[in-house]
Amino acid sequence: MAMGDRPVSWLTEDGILCHDLTGYRHLSMDLIRYLSRQHVLLTDGRPARVMVLADDLLTVDFEVQLFASRAWVSKLIASLAVVCHSFVIQHLTSMFISYHAPSYPVRVFTCRQEAEDWSRSVTEPDKR
Repeated sequence: MAMGDRPVSWLTEDGILCHDLTGYRHLSMDLIRYLSRQHVLLTDGRPARVMVLADDLLTVDFEVQLFASRAWVSKLIASLAVVCHSFVIQHLTSMFISYHAPSYPVRVFTCRQEAEDWSRSVTEPDKR
């Protein structure tokens, strides 16, 4: 990734907010703040089912986990699907679920289609 490049985020037709972190090896607080701003912009500040494409991700700042546990952040996330093949990220996600117990469901997938199917099956944000 070239310096200054930002990940692409978009809202699918069925309301899943996708963040494509392809090419990113580290999830920093600066990057998560950017993704949070994208969330608010794309959803008009409403809760959304979120899918993160994170196949290249290798490390995550601990502060990112704390950020994702904040009450106002939890209100914006109806569910979180993480798509990756990295054992490290799968393990970090498992630890996040165990230690931070987010109020929204979180699952890790190795297949994007399975993540999308699961995200669609989660109760729509405005019906929680």
